[in-house]
Parts: sequence; C-alpha cells; structure tokens
Amino acid sequence: MSAGAGDTLEYASSCVIPTTWQKYQLTSVVPYNHDTSIFEFGLEDGQSLSLPVCGCLLMANVPSSEDEAEQIRP
Repeated sequence: MSAGAGDTLEYASSCVIPTTWQKYQLTSVVPYNHDTSIFEFGLEDGQSLSLPVCGCLLMANVPSSEDEAEQIRP
C-alpha cells in the first residue's frame, strides 16, 4: 500500500524501501528446493535496494478472496 499524498515516509536504514507497506511488481518466482523459492521484485531502472548486510524485508500477500488468508514473512 502506498503512502498518501503529503505523507512522510520513514526509513529504518539505507534501504530504498520505507518502513510502511508499499506495493512492488513481482517479476519472477524461481523454485530453489522443496520449500523455498526466490522472489524477484521490480525496482525502477538503475535503482539499488541498498539493503544492509544484516537487513531483511517484511513481505505480505494481498488475499484475492475471503477464503485466502493474509500471510506475512521476513
């Protein structure tokens, strides 16, 4: 979810992604093993994530129906 007009975004580190929920385009999913996949998200051309070595992203899905539960994972 994007911040509204005039909202100031908060950043916890040098990462270009703020601490508020934002939507990003999922560009690919590559299976790694039986219970792990690599998810690739799109940033603007030439933009680096700038995530610190010890950092992680908190991801959430947007359920497409009432039968589907929201899931949040680091």
